[in-house]
Amino acid sequence: MPGTKVDSKQRITVRNLRIREDVAKYLRNLDPNSAYYDPKTRSMRDNPYKNSNKTPEVVSKKEEFRHTMKDTILERYGGAEHLQAPPKELIFAQTEDYVEFSRHGEVIKGGEKPAIRSKYEEHVLVNNHTAVWGSYWKDFRWGYKCCHSFVQI
Repeated sequence: MPGTKVDSKQRITVRNLRIREDVAKYLRNLDPNSAYYDPKTRSMRDNPYKNSNKTPEVVSKKEEFRHTMKDTILERYGGAEHLQAPPKELIFAQTEDYVEFSRHGEVIKGGEKPAIRSKYEEHVLVNNHTAVWGSYWKDFRWGYKCCHSFVQI
């Protein structure tokens, strides 16, 4: 072509570029029984993995192998009793509370609720308030939620 300076490297790169509508090499349908790639929607029409190795036989053999390995390890080293969860009656009946009673059934020691401690200074309950300062907001002012008081001491 007279009047144009075209480099040979430039022509090679243009030839190697794939047009968007062209099907990529890895999407060409080589097996007529496999899933079909639709270039217009750029999607597969069928499950491409339907003929793969994940048959029910393989899955069942894998599970069977897993169970036999588990059984042999438990037989050799023990510990099968730890795999079963304890009954819910035992879990919910256990507490760390210690309470002493008198002969008449009155609580002597240990019935108090533990004080809730926080690392934040704002969470300290003062002056018999049951809520912290800033738990109530009205008319652009902060206050206590328990008594709707805006006075902070």
